[in-house]
Amino acid sequence: MKIIIKEGKKNIFIPLPNWLLFSSLSAWIMRRASLSKEEEGQSVRLNISSRQMRKIRKCIRRMKKIHKDWCLVDLADGEDVVRIKM
Repeated sequence: MKIIIKEGKKNIFIPLPNWLLFSSLSAWIMRRASLSKEEEGQSVRLNISSRQMRKIRKCIRRMKKIHKDWCLVDLADGEDVVRIKM
């Protein structure tokens, strides 16, 4: 995953490996973090099992093979640009 932010003359490039974001470990961490957060008096829970996370990872791999320039987010406001590519 590549996060590209252009603001005027500033350019920020943040590469993140997909395996880091879509691993079973990250699903477990997100689940644990969501147990401790509360939103408007109600607890927020993330119910994603490691099996579901593996299926999401496989789907993302297939989509990357089909769509080489897959862009999740593409925002432009004048000279400011934010792009998130897989």
